[in-house]
Amino acid sequence: EIETAALEKTAKKLANRGLGAEFPVKADRDLTSDEIGSFHLLLVGTPANNSLLQKVAPSLPLAWKADGLQLGSNSVSGEGAGACVIYPNPLAPDRYVLVLTGTDEKAIQAAWSQRAGVDYVLVQGGGEDKRVARGLFDRNWKFSDKLNLPLREPVEAAK
Repeated sequence: EIETAALEKTAKKLANRGLGAEFPVKADRDLTSDEIGSFHLLLVGTPANNSLLQKVAPSLPLAWKADGLQLGSNSVSGEGAGACVIYPNPLAPDRYVLVLTGTDEKAIQAAWSQRAGVDYVLVQGGGEDKRVARGLFDRNWKFSDKLNLPLREPVEAAK
């Protein structure tokens, strides 16, 4: 299990992305119901160490298993298993939660680095060649294997 200090360090690193503004970082226990309903949230951790994530987890398409993660027909487990998922906030449906989770700090960072352009990404181990699944949810925010995207774009042969 990832320690709270490592999660806080990761959250603070993500809060200042060189965009000219630093986003506030708050512990899950310090968020007010007004803040939960008013803001899009980045939730870092697991349901075991993030009380807000524990509340919304049953409504998310991502499932935490004993040694990994499952999203639809895709799963990752063990060291380096991570995911990044954006989804309507079950506690405030006109807002979103971006869930960044994993079995260790490296997995969380790998999932974050692979998130661009998709609703979800699952990683196993590390870099781009370790992506397991990436894709989009359907218009009703449901998982569909049909919306899994290729892990690598095909390279066109030189002519």
